[in-house]
Amino acid sequence: MTLTFVKQNSEASKEGKKPVTPKGTPEKTEPFNVVEYLKGVKQEWNKVTWPSREQIMAETGIVIVVVAVFGFFIFLADILLQVLIRWIT
Repeated sequence: MTLTFVKQNSEASKEGKKPVTPKGTPEKTEPFNVVEYLKGVKQEWNKVTWPSREQIMAETGIVIVVVAVFGFFIFLADILLQVLIRWIT
């Protein structure tokens, strides 16, 4: 199975027309090169700045604290609503 794509002419795509070569014939599709794609992925992967272990631990701690605080407030709201519903009924 070969994947193909079409390089689009910017002017043609703005006008909603099919891209054409200067000769006026439709542009040919090129096969998708998996090896070149994976080389590009590797190059981009190497550009990523990964966080340090200390940064990950600190941010994880913040997330845990925030989730615990919100969970506590939801717990209190639940208790309050239970009391109100029992008082009304």
